[in-house]
Amino acid sequence: MWKFVGAGIATLILAIVALMGFNAAQYRAATDQGESVELASAPDFNANALATHLATALRFRTISFDPESAAPADLAASASAFEGFELFLRNTFLSAFRAMEVEKIGGHSLLFYWPGADAAAPRALFMAHQDVVPVVPETLKDWTHPPFEGVVADGFVWGRGALDDKSSVIALLAAADVLVTNGWRPQRGMYFLFGHDEEIGGENGAKAAIALLKARGVKIGFALDEGMAILDPFPITGKRAALIGIAEKGSVTVEMVATAEGGHSSLPPRDSAAVRLARALVALDTHQMKGGATEAPVGLMMRALAADLPFTTRLALANPWAFGGIIDAQFAKIPAANASVRTTTAPTMLSGSPKANVLPQQARALVNFRIHPRDTPESVLAHVRKVTGAIPGISAEFSGERRQSASLVSPTDSPNYRLVAAVARAASEGARIAPGLVVAGTDSRHAYALTKEVYRFTPFVLDGTDLPRLHGVNERISVQNLHLMARSFATLLRTYGGDVETEITAAKGESLAGARASR
Repeated sequence: MWKFVGAGIATLILAIVALMGFNAAQYRAATDQGESVELASAPDFNANALATHLATALRFRTISFDPESAAPADLAASASAFEGFELFLRNTFLSAFRAMEVEKIGGHSLLFYWPGADAAAPRALFMAHQDVVPVVPETLKDWTHPPFEGVVADGFVWGRGALDDKSSVIALLAAADVLVTNGWRPQRGMYFLFGHDEEIGGENGAKAAIALLKARGVKIGFALDEGMAILDPFPITGKRAALIGIAEKGSVTVEMVATAEGGHSSLPPRDSAAVRLARALVALDTHQMKGGATEAPVGLMMRALAADLPFTTRLALANPWAFGGIIDAQFAKIPAANASVRTTTAPTMLSGSPKANVLPQQARALVNFRIHPRDTPESVLAHVRKVTGAIPGISAEFSGERRQSASLVSPTDSPNYRLVAAVARAASEGARIAPGLVVAGTDSRHAYALTKEVYRFTPFVLDGTDLPRLHGVNERISVQNLHLMARSFATLLRTYGGDVETEITAAKGESLAGARASR
């Protein structure tokens, strides 16, 4: 009998191994990576002129300040900078401004409409933002070139906003300008939306502009904004990959208050308010919210990158029923990977006693959560209360009025996603294309009021040294990247818009590849 039992167990093990191997072999991209899309050709651009335009743009200190808390002098200086920046754009991209209808929204946001020959066709919405974050004064000495001087040096354009996000403003307008100059007219209409307050939430800029379009009954096929890029290398695979954001995380802050007896520090109790608060924070850090590397969007990303993953990794990802715990533990070790699979927990501000020898009756902490699409602000608060409920004297409530849910997850099986993927594929010279989750916030979340197809991708190449420059010291973009952006946006505009006329006549009889963005 034992012989038959042993044979049955061996057969079962072989069957499980075979199933795992089959699942690993079938673990591959679930979406078209743009191979099926035929892209329109793009004109060439004068890279030096593009660099000069961006350098000039960076000299305008278009810093977005909270109007309720900023100093009047800062608000006035910022308003003047936005006005100067708009005038610069109008004088630089004359053809684009003549071809498009331009409205100002919320004071300084710019909404462009490029009419198409087919008025009934859905339109595209291309988004970027004019505003930048401030520079911390103490870091000025660490900049290679001053952040608001717009210096072109060593093959780069240096300054605040070079990556985030004035390069997109310049590249989109340059693409439109050269296409108009070369005689191109779109079959389908398009909007450009350049917000002025993205860095502080976009309430008066992008959100207001999108509400206006909705009120007018405008049909938007898809929206494209910043958020992801071509990474070389991508840390998970060690190879180049182009990531397209199909969702972004939300954000909520919870205030935790620990209450206990106060008094003099010479007679401390064993369970003071500060200790109770510390216990609560440790509990939250120990008991993180649920993760999941096989769920969208990250599950789709890993499938799309499967061909560049080791077999053992594919084996684990393809069989989460067997290796789910191991996968989650591995992702949790890397902050960037951990942020992509779960709602993150980050204690940020603490307060307690006003004096070193006084025991506080209350100790407080603000804990910021970046919300995964599977969660909601309400489920975050419920998690906090559940995890800390056994600790005496602890309460938890939302802090402030601002509670931003995660965005919807945009589809990856639509023609518009395939179009963006095709442009990413061309810009990345054939790298793997993968959908992903944007862990920060962008203006694009407001676009879901108009379309479920909202994508986040900037056609430039970033390496490991570039990411810390975003909102940091020595922000810069290579001239080569800027040129790539202009060509990629021109390709995207032409392919989506379609040609009213069969051929574009290049300026002065040149071939299309010889046309220049700046004359």
